Amino acid sequence: MAASRAGRTPARTRRRWLLPLLMTGLLAGVGGRTSQARPPAPVPEPRVVRSPEGTRILLATLERGRATLIRDLVRRAPARRRAIAPTEDPAARRREAAAANSYRRASRRPSLNERRRTRHGLRGARDARLRGLRSDGGPARASSQVLPAARTGLPAIQGLLDAREAAVSLGTRDGRLRAVVATRDAAWHRDLGSLARWTTLVTQCSPTEPEQDVVGCDAKLEQRLMMPLDLPPEVESLVISSSDLLHGVPLALAVGRRRAIRVPSLATWRALREGRHAREPGVGVLAIGAPLYADSQTHGARIEKIELPPLPTLDAARQEVTAIADAALLGASATERTLARALSSRGQLRALHIAAHGIFRPERPWFSGIVLTPTHEDDGLLTVHEVMRLRVGADLVVLSACNTALGGGVAGETSIGLPAAFLAAGSHAVLGALWRVDDDATSALMRKFHEIWRAPGRQASAASALRQAQAHVRRQPRWRHPYYWAGWSLWGDPS
Repeated sequence: MAASRAGRTPARTRRRWLLPLLMTGLLAGVGGRTSQARPPAPVPEPRVVRSPEGTRILLATLERGRATLIRDLVRRAPARRRAIAPTEDPAARRREAAAANSYRRASRRPSLNERRRTRHGLRGARDARLRGLRSDGGPARASSQVLPAARTGLPAIQGLLDAREAAVSLGTRDGRLRAVVATRDAAWHRDLGSLARWTTLVTQCSPTEPEQDVVGCDAKLEQRLMMPLDLPPEVESLVISSSDLLHGVPLALAVGRRRAIRVPSLATWRALREGRHAREPGVGVLAIGAPLYADSQTHGARIEKIELPPLPTLDAARQEVTAIADAALLGASATERTLARALSSRGQLRALHIAAHGIFRPERPWFSGIVLTPTHEDDGLLTVHEVMRLRVGADLVVLSACNTALGGGVAGETSIGLPAAFLAAGSHAVLGALWRVDDDATSALMRKFHEIWRAPGRQASAASALRQAQAHVRRQPRWRHPYYWAGWSLWGDPS
């Protein structure tokens, strides 16, 4: 500070006070005060900012370009569900299959140029399929545009919230995590700290193994995420839109007594909520699970674009499906084609339940998926882009499999994953897992969830049923660790 002030002081004046200042410093050194570092001044806690204009601008910035394809498909989902059967472009499917086969062959060869050429062909085939998705059921929309104010404006979001709900948009700006909070009557924004700090915290508090030390993570997440949001005490449910980094946060550890629902974007949630009044309650549970993995166990499976390791048989998944299903597709019947036919021949379902192995590919999220029984007609991997071409008339899709609640960003889109895909295909809500899950603990949690959610005479919401099912599993001594119950995440707009 002295140096900067001296730069603006004339030389003569500087000489008059420089010597006394030096003497004062020397005497202070003799007294020993400079032998210890002066403690830094405390940094004041950032206050909640309630600038209406600043909040609106920040919300538009955080939500810009977030899940625009999903938003477009959700808006057209009612019209697409009225179709008798899924539409498919055979030529696009053949081009994609040929490009995928070429890429697999080239991957075994040392020629980099050949691999690049075939990869380019695969991407072109994929883009053709995506263009078909955008034009299916209506004219194509320009997804790269910034969402207009009428779609992301705070008044539109606030008008759809009830008195006990709050919408939260989380994203990064200038290397820091920012939050916009909206209730029915007010809105504000908050700085939640550096991005590096959050990256470390998410890694620490997302247990990928039951031995991982996560002691104190619930307190840390609540202190760093929930408390700074300054939520009113009457808020019981949160609708959370976030960047891909925060998809891995186990909200069951963070939100305390509240319920939390994730959405690909607030514009997607708005499209879902606006269509709630026209929904007909679904009937029955269609469950598919316990696929046959015999070939995978013996030889390792080549499914679509990836090499899969041997996959263990899911014994508990068979019992789970049998216990909860009104109609079940098991073993050899658990295929992509039988699932598509079952969905197209049924009306609105209360739930579609899938119990199988899940695959998440962060570098290519379009090809993440659920591993079903392979046949001569299909490869057995129900991928994200294939889900988007289905007609899923279900109040809730339950993905009882590993890594099914994760999403990634690609080609300007965010939140590309199975939850967004099933919402785009017509489901109102999706339940999935953030990490690898235990077969037995998952089966127990799912049975309890359906027992509570579908209990005659009770009106438990999906979010409430999930919290109670998680508490049930947590009370078991062998499943007390958050690895067994905290990774389940609810997406969309469950009734």
